[in-house]
Amino acid sequence: MTSLEEQLANLRAGRAPSPPTSRTNISTSFISIPQHDEIGEDDWDDDSDPKPAAPSMLPPVVVVRPPVAQSPPPSSKNDVDQQQLYERAIEITKSAMAKERNREFEAAVEDYVDAGDIFTLIGRGESDPAVQRTLKKKAFSLLQRAEALADWLDARAARDDDSDDSDRLSTASTRAAADAEVDAAEKHIDCMKQELQQLKYSSQIMRADATDEMTQAATLPTEDPQRETIKRALVNEIHGLLNLPEINAFRTFQPLGSSLEKEQYAQDLKAQVAQLQRELQVEKASHNLSSAMRKQKYSADVEEQRRLQAEVHTLRQELMAHHAALEETRHSIVQITQDKLRLEAQSAQEVQSLQKELHSRASMPYTSTPPPPKDSRWKRTRESRMQWFQGPRGLQKDVAERYETPAAVASIPATRRRSDPVPQSPRTTSTRNLSDGETDSASIWL
Repeated sequence: MTSLEEQLANLRAGRAPSPPTSRTNISTSFISIPQHDEIGEDDWDDDSDPKPAAPSMLPPVVVVRPPVAQSPPPSSKNDVDQQQLYERAIEITKSAMAKERNREFEAAVEDYVDAGDIFTLIGRGESDPAVQRTLKKKAFSLLQRAEALADWLDARAARDDDSDDSDRLSTASTRAAADAEVDAAEKHIDCMKQELQQLKYSSQIMRADATDEMTQAATLPTEDPQRETIKRALVNEIHGLLNLPEINAFRTFQPLGSSLEKEQYAQDLKAQVAQLQRELQVEKASHNLSSAMRKQKYSADVEEQRRLQAEVHTLRQELMAHHAALEETRHSIVQITQDKLRLEAQSAQEVQSLQKELHSRASMPYTSTPPPPKDSRWKRTRESRMQWFQGPRGLQKDVAERYETPAAVASIPATRRRSDPVPQSPRTTSTRNLSDGETDSASIWL
């Protein structure tokens, strides 16, 4: 007899099990034909294998194999049917497991029951008790799984009936929260798109200002407003006939089917929000960098302008100081000129007065007697005036005329001849000047 593993392998491979060997007893009184009792459905359980029956007191059985006469092989039609049933049971079991994973519990229960029935039918058609027991265990496990799943469904249905209102409210609140989250995500996406577009336009304008090349932004062609107005009026007319509220603008319809699609749409919105946030951060960073560079350049220009303005202010102050100095110099020159002219006028008046005095003395008769002495102060003043008008050359001539001898002139020191004037009378000076044929003005100035 083959083992249980070999029989299961043969069943999976589609091979028919080996026919049982015939047993022949020597004596009919001692022959015990084995009874293949069929296992009922009530006896199929998960209990361990029953204990082997106690050995009977019958005489030993002798198996005789006849040399020539053998039983004919059984028909293979039954084996083919059993193989097809086994394959169908395996397929139904796999389908039930797949439906249970997909949360189709009622269909999975039906498939588990069908597979258990098929395994039971196959076991009833088998003649080997070991194969029958194996198939019985498989069918029992499937039926037990179906029963447990059915009980769970019943408990769930009862719990749903008890808390129908609370579940309905929680489901409604969950759906409302999900819808609100989706709406908020859509609004957030729209705001971020608008801000991103504004930043891009601002960057383009800044680049255009930097390069002095303005680029025209491409605008999408908008729909004809007249056509849009006609469509909206037609729809509002139909709504008025159907007692429906009027609309102000058309909206794009986006169908949302099951909750799985809603969840997927919410996940897509979250991913889109994250992507837009990253793009917005990059665009903000580039915009801030461009603004900083522009501000730095502008600040550098401002500093240069301030420096130039400071230099211009300094030059203006220096120019004003120079103008003030020129004005002061001009005033001083005018003052000096006026003082010089006044001194010249005074000198001319003194010269005229002296000339008049000289002419008056020249017209007087010559007397050897000196004039009467006057006050010493007046004499000193008169001598100093005469010395100032005569100069060193006039003084030298006066000294020469006074001594009249070359030895006396040579005996006079050089310093005295050059710088020290000798006081003399105006009469002598005027007489010498008239004798030499020189004018009064030539005798006064050097």
